[in-house]
Amino acid sequence: MSDLILFVTIGGHEIVGKVLSQTPDGAVQVQQPLVIQPVQRGPNQFELSLMPHSLANPEGVHEFNSGTF
Repeated sequence: MSDLILFVTIGGHEIVGKVLSQTPDGAVQVQQPLVIQPVQRGPNQFELSLMPHSLANPEGVHEFNSGTF
């Protein structure tokens, strides 16, 4: 079973990713977090795209504190 998480940061980014662990203080380690973004493909045509949360480390593990989601 895979533990997935979907949350919105204070900055308004909607992020989805695989939860690796959670610390007692509420921080969550997420592997390969992806940002959900609408992309315009033509006049009145939109689709959703998944982009890496961090372009510097797109396949790494990122930690999000409970204050950020």
